[in-house]
Amino acid sequence: AYPHIAGQQADIMGKVNGTIKVRELLQLKGGSQVSGNIYSTKLQIEPTANFNGQCHMNNQEPAPSLNGKGEKHLVAEAEPVK
Repeated sequence: AYPHIAGQQADIMGKVNGTIKVRELLQLKGGSQVSGNIYSTKLQIEPTANFNGQCHMNNQEPAPSLNGKGEKHLVAEAEPVK
């Protein structure tokens, strides 16, 4: 699993344990499992996705990048959900 994910947008399709920070849209796809805090201005969670943590949504201040760079669109395929 990825401990930290940062970018402009992200589609999560696996298991993530850690912080996710995106500037625009974060999508938790069906079957994904997220344990940790998320920071985003827009959030879409599919019915079979699982999220445990805090959600921070603020249109005034973009989510900071964890590494100072951040990708424009990130698709994360982490550990397959069993």
